[in-house]
Amino acid sequence: MINLLARDAKPYVRNAFILESPPSLQTVRARVNHFFYIIEGRGEICIDNYTYEIAKGCAILIVPGSEYRWAHAKSKHWKIITLTFNYLMDPNAHLHELTPRPKNESDAGNAEEIHFKDCDILNKNVFLRNMFILEQGLLEIITEYENKRIYFVTRTSGIFMSLLVTIVRVTLEKENKYMKIINSIVSYVQNNYSEEINNEKLAQALNYHPNYLNNLFKKHSGITIHQYLLSYRTDLALKLLLFSDLSIKEIAAQIGYKNTTHFSASFRKRSGMSPVEYRAGRS
Repeated sequence: MINLLARDAKPYVRNAFILESPPSLQTVRARVNHFFYIIEGRGEICIDNYTYEIAKGCAILIVPGSEYRWAHAKSKHWKIITLTFNYLMDPNAHLHELTPRPKNESDAGNAEEIHFKDCDILNKNVFLRNMFILEQGLLEIITEYENKRIYFVTRTSGIFMSLLVTIVRVTLEKENKYMKIINSIVSYVQNNYSEEINNEKLAQALNYHPNYLNNLFKKHSGITIHQYLLSYRTDLALKLLLFSDLSIKEIAAQIGYKNTTHFSASFRKRSGMSPVEYRAGRS
């Protein structure tokens, strides 16, 4: 494993072409970095158990070791810019091209093991929509790779490095936007936990679709908004049971439960004991 700073990356484009036929539906494991850009075509791609809808303008970066397959092609006509590359220069890489292998077929491993210390985005798969800004640069790489004029390796490396910077910037901007939304969800729950909260009410307050908010929150936290709400209420109940003399009924009402039975059942599910048992054991 090579630890690398993003500024020290010198991409080497191992292969570059435009795929003009429907991609194979077989599940394969990437052995080098793969990059796809959709010029034409609609369908789905499954990457490490995540399924993405693909259409014109989609950019897809797949890291070595990931499994992927194209699925449910919805178009007869396809144009996919396809690149394989290393993050470090290897002029002899074309002599030992590592094509994707079927997922059940063993091989000697990946072409390179790179970990970016300062740019985690490049350590994982990336899927972006509406990345039309990349198309012209990618077509220049295709032309350079096909013609192989003097210094084409250096030129393709420079162009692709510039495109990677664009991908990182766009991804960071999207992640910052997502984190602002997630922080807004957390803030809303923490300020309104004593009231009835559901996804529809939250979505109306934040001006987003309820499914979008819940899916976004789960993707970044691993739990749904409702699960976070119950967990937050339980944490508050634990403190009130330990450090206040409020009755169980009063605590239930204060943290947003309409009846004690519902509160007790929820508390037991998350703490392993009833509120009465938990309070009795505080001494």
